[in-house]
Amino acid sequence: MFFMSRRWLILFAILGLSAFFMSLLANLPASLAGRWLLDRFLPGVTLEGVSGTIWEGQALQLQYRDFQVDAVGWRIIPGELLAGRFKGAFFFGNSDRLGGRGGLAAADAANFRLDGIQAWFALADVAALAGEIPGVKGGAMRLDLAEAAMVNGELTVLKATLELADLALAPPWNLEVGAFRLEAGPSPGGLRLHIRDVRSPFYVDAILQLWIQQGRFRIKGWMAAREDPDGQLTNQMRTLLGPPQKGRFPIDYAGFIPGLGGPPP
Repeated sequence: MFFMSRRWLILFAILGLSAFFMSLLANLPASLAGRWLLDRFLPGVTLEGVSGTIWEGQALQLQYRDFQVDAVGWRIIPGELLAGRFKGAFFFGNSDRLGGRGGLAAADAANFRLDGIQAWFALADVAALAGEIPGVKGGAMRLDLAEAAMVNGELTVLKATLELADLALAPPWNLEVGAFRLEAGPSPGGLRLHIRDVRSPFYVDAILQLWIQQGRFRIKGWMAAREDPDGQLTNQMRTLLGPPQKGRFPIDYAGFIPGLGGPPP
């Protein structure tokens, strides 16, 4: 009888300690756990004004390099984190200029999966995050990402659409070029985007190839003026792209990805 009582006593002690530690973790302030989580899953990111718990909380500000966003929130599934993985949902931004929401599952910074991501940015904010965008001086971007996965630093799955609106080109074009849609998918060493016009003074059909680790890109396709009664757009395209072929101007341009460098293509 004493043996049975001792066994039950040990069992209850284990259950009690487990409940205590689970309660402690469930109410662990986000500010205490935030640094470990950021270092493991999002190195280089800092949060200010953190409140809530490790499982569900918010921050007044997020910063990465020169990129800054107000209002960040998250909800994490506890069992995944206790197993050394991260899985949950997030939101950021509190304006029409910048914001987003979606789901994230990660083992570390090189192995993760994104689902149901929606985000919107001014292109000036993208430039602050990734470097100046060559030839672009203004506009906005909306991302609808159905799913993306990275395994050991290699992009293996990507189903996404980017919409560019109110796009404005820098000199020598100095031109408002309207809206475009980019359909993204994975490609060896990086990603591939198919670019088409939506509402623009140009017809455009081109492929943009990005080699992330090599730090270079290539865009190839064609474009033509949609309406050009005075011939101004056609003359600009002829100056920058050379003579047209069957009424269309071929595009074939390669260069470096801003902020990544790399050898010449």
